[in-house]
Amino acid sequence: MSNAHINQHFVPKCYLRGFSFGKDDNPKVYVYDKMASKAYITPTKNICFEPDLYTIEDAQLNEDERRNYFEVNYLKKEVEDNYGPCLKYILSKLSINERLTVKDKMDLSHFIAIQSLRQPNIKTISQYFNTGIFSDFSEARYVIEHVDDQDVSLTTYTDDKAEAHYKNAYGNEGTINILTCLFGCARWEFIHCPRCIYTSDNPVLTMPRKFEIHNRTVICGKEMEMFVFPITCDYLLTIEINPDASFERNNACVIRESKVGEILRYNLLQYICSKRYTVSVNNIENDYEFINRIPKEYTIWIN
Repeated sequence: MSNAHINQHFVPKCYLRGFSFGKDDNPKVYVYDKMASKAYITPTKNICFEPDLYTIEDAQLNEDERRNYFEVNYLKKEVEDNYGPCLKYILSKLSINERLTVKDKMDLSHFIAIQSLRQPNIKTISQYFNTGIFSDFSEARYVIEHVDDQDVSLTTYTDDKAEAHYKNAYGNEGTINILTCLFGCARWEFIHCPRCIYTSDNPVLTMPRKFEIHNRTVICGKEMEMFVFPITCDYLLTIEINPDASFERNNACVIRESKVGEILRYNLLQYICSKRYTVSVNNIENDYEFINRIPKEYTIWIN
């Protein structure tokens, strides 16, 4: 019996690398740890994991096979190993201000969809559903078939992997495809702010239209403005979903430099919504001193 893959990352190391520094074989990040109330440097392998988070229950498999079934055979081989090349290609386009195609957006959206669903709290919620959050592809197929791009197709998995999705992790194949289409067929805006963007152990967030901090209270509006996903320490992706907009409007992909104070707002949101870790390539306590703007004990008020 091996001890490999006991600690299973719900925010993968391949993603955290975009916020890291140091050697490629042991990248490190600055983190602010809410539980310890302090900032420190740590290797990416030491954060954002839970023991046996994706280990499946199957009496016919030994312990190593139950750990590898989902963590290695699906998440690593089929998702994370493809994410690095996908992100590198997208960053090469952003660096020359080249607009992404629908295919590019769908490729990255697939990773964002899975990342939004692989959090431990989502696993807990999804265990109450017998067939995942959604049970079929009808909505996803309708969206994808109305996209004028022959290279885009739905991702498919074998029945046993679809079974593993909703019984052992975060939802079934239809859930992932619907979210992929939802994110991919939307208006994207990349905000560029070199080495200033934070992420967290809960990186895919919804930004409320109202987001204010007063004394010990964080005030959030009920109405959602957009999805927010930091892709590296240099680029933040915002995804604005408007079902009433035209396809051309929804398919817009904008790249721009950040405005004064804008990234602070998004970094504050990452800190507020993190479960434990806020992650940066720089010393978090020095950057913007944003931690000091929020009391250690605060209340979130929905207005």
